[in-house]
Amino acid sequence: MTDTVAVKVALKIRPPNAISKGKEADIPIRRQSLSVIPGTDSVTIGRDADSAGGSSPLGSGSVLSASPNNLSSGRRGFTFDRVFGPDVTQQAFYHDCCSSLIQQFMDGFNVTIFAYSSPEVPPEHVGIIPRAIGQVMGAVQKQPEDTAVQFSVKCTFLEIYQEQVRDLLRPEAKDISIREDKNGVTTVVGIHEEDISSADDLLRCLEKGNLERTTGDTKMHLYSSRSHAVFTILLEQRAGDPFMNHGSENISKAPLKCSKLHLIDLAGSERLKRTGAEGVRLKESVKINSGLLALGNVISLLSGSDGQERPQSQPQHVPYRDSKLTRLLRDSLGGNAKTLMVACVSPCEEDYDETLNTLKYADRARRIQNRPIVNIVDAQRAKVLEMRERIDFLESQLVIERTNSQDRRVETPAKKAEASPDLSSDLGSDQLLGRLMEELRSRTIRGTRSSAVEVELENSRSFQMAVADELEVAKQEQTKSLQELQSAISDTMRLAEFAITVSPFVPKENAEGIEQLIRRYITNAEIKFKPKDGKPK
Repeated sequence: MTDTVAVKVALKIRPPNAISKGKEADIPIRRQSLSVIPGTDSVTIGRDADSAGGSSPLGSGSVLSASPNNLSSGRRGFTFDRVFGPDVTQQAFYHDCCSSLIQQFMDGFNVTIFAYSSPEVPPEHVGIIPRAIGQVMGAVQKQPEDTAVQFSVKCTFLEIYQEQVRDLLRPEAKDISIREDKNGVTTVVGIHEEDISSADDLLRCLEKGNLERTTGDTKMHLYSSRSHAVFTILLEQRAGDPFMNHGSENISKAPLKCSKLHLIDLAGSERLKRTGAEGVRLKESVKINSGLLALGNVISLLSGSDGQERPQSQPQHVPYRDSKLTRLLRDSLGGNAKTLMVACVSPCEEDYDETLNTLKYADRARRIQNRPIVNIVDAQRAKVLEMRERIDFLESQLVIERTNSQDRRVETPAKKAEASPDLSSDLGSDQLLGRLMEELRSRTIRGTRSSAVEVELENSRSFQMAVADELEVAKQEQTKSLQELQSAISDTMRLAEFAITVSPFVPKENAEGIEQLIRRYITNAEIKFKPKDGKPK
């Protein structure tokens, strides 16, 4: 049984956004409503800052401390996996929270890191993505040559703008959709995958996509994100034995390890009163909030915070399909991935409502249980699955063929006589040979089709059993079955019995050639040449 792992949540407290509009001098002194309990990864929030140990103007890098034994009833407490104040550098934050996840991505796990912040807080993903790129490509390029590991790195960059998926690396691309395959794995159909050979290639794709991303100015930000962005790194590793021959055939048999790294920047929930959105910005805000609402519903259900009690036997319906964002995050929330949520908040008292909502969001996400596994594709196992699908197809074809054979057996002799070719008409030599060859091919195919399908079905079953034991045995069985198929076809043709009457108007010098042509396909055909008096010889 797959072990479950909880979604990790890191809280990053940012300093006040004093340069959101470039008017630092016009911003009044701000007081904070968020406090950190010393020595823990817990915070408290309340409008009465004095109850947390005193209220003071928010200076650079300062966060109030609260005593866990001296909290008023008006304050709420939250505990996360890690809590970082404004004085923590991006390098230290990445080392503590993200570095180990990137290493697990290199080991074959799917990893998702998504940053969520309210509009008044700049996103934290700006410092995460370049460092993740450096760590991934550094690990790929440092692999020693004698390990015989082949790497393939690709990347995609998309945004969800007003519930439409847009390719940021190929903006002209159309008809991009999010789908689930038969195994429930979420894929983006129509997205461009860029081949990567160095860290510079990834940074170039990141820069290109950021230039194409939809942004706009509001009362809170000069360059506010108007969409959710997803930067994905796709890694494939095929490991072989360094002491074996590294030919293409041996490499193709080696297990394939596939993993995905999703780096997601979510647009923050917007209050229209504070952003002052109008016109197009208003429509964008509505789509952003509706997507985040759907995400909140999914998180509530997965975390068990929806307040509904269900029997254990009743399956839980999670509304992933309510938005493009939740469909894209299906594997990251409750699925096959190790997920880190970076919640960025402001300690300012004027941002109290947005900060409290973000804390609630993150607290629910922390209760979600994922089921990550190492994504290894075994070439032999994949071949077995492919052969099973082939067997199912052949069995269905065999049933159809047997049904058709039974229908043909109940035909009356009169019908068969009517179906026989009339070669006694006055035809030229070339036309007569053409009609004759067409009829021979038709009868041969009808006579051998059923046996050929049965032989191929038996061959597929034998091949499937052989693959599970030894690949070399499977090759021998495949060769043997092919010979049996050819032998069955040959036997069927030799045993076929036909009575063919040749028109008397065929020139005598062509009769011998016609007889040789017929016996090339049917050995024991009975051939009669009809004389001009109408009685065959």
